[in-house]
Amino acid sequence: MSHKNVKLVRKALDAYTRRDVETLRTVADPDMELDWSASRGWLADVYRGIDQALRFYEGYFEAFDFIEIKPDRFIVAGDSVVVPNVAHQRGRDGIEVSARSTLVFTVRNRKLIRICLYQEMEQALEAVGLTAEATPQPNVEIIKRAIDAFNRRDVDLIADLTTPDFEWFPALPGNVEGGGYRGREGIETYLGEIRDTWEELRLFGDEFRDLGEGVLVLGRAEGRGRGSGAPVAASHGFVAEFRGEKLSRVRTYLDHDDALRAAGLAE
Repeated sequence: MSHKNVKLVRKALDAYTRRDVETLRTVADPDMELDWSASRGWLADVYRGIDQALRFYEGYFEAFDFIEIKPDRFIVAGDSVVVPNVAHQRGRDGIEVSARSTLVFTVRNRKLIRICLYQEMEQALEAVGLTAEATPQPNVEIIKRAIDAFNRRDVDLIADLTTPDFEWFPALPGNVEGGGYRGREGIETYLGEIRDTWEELRLFGDEFRDLGEGVLVLGRAEGRGRGSGAPVAASHGFVAEFRGEKLSRVRTYLDHDDALRAAGLAE
């Protein structure tokens, strides 16, 4: 259920940014608790029940004409999702402010039952039984570096993170035998095809699961086609396999359920 919990949290964050009160009501349990007591603002309080929570949202929307929450990542801990983030806001007076915090969302029966604000990530992790020392995972960190290298089209770094016989199977392969790209030459070919096809293309990992000898990543791809300039946003997932401390194979999917099945985690 963890990937579904992340989807639910993303839906709530998107609704908050869009000021979509009806969706905020839909994703929440009627008995939800919104603990904003750690806030340094005038709305610091604990709001119990969906009606009080919606009054909090409406008060926030009245104070700011622009609100955007940008998550750093999503850390799954049982029924909770920890979201370190940066909030960008512009008041009705035109003053812009940015603030970093960590939100903890707790899910029950596919509804948000609790949202709690923490000023420090360490406090949020402790609240869900994690520690900052326990969260880093070597393979996950390698994948994050690889995603960053892909977004920068850094062939050298990708080659450094992969085995000499590395295999890359994109969800939309180019004109290559078997639909995959192999070794450094394959990496160069694939990234070259991306440059020819896309004005911009970036991958974002929202959920990372360490599978021992591999990592499952559920996220999204955002880009703009070359020539048409048309924006594209789509779900994106991949299963990465490791040999030692190097990536040996990556298979990508445009559907999260397909990625979960490939990882043997279909629900």
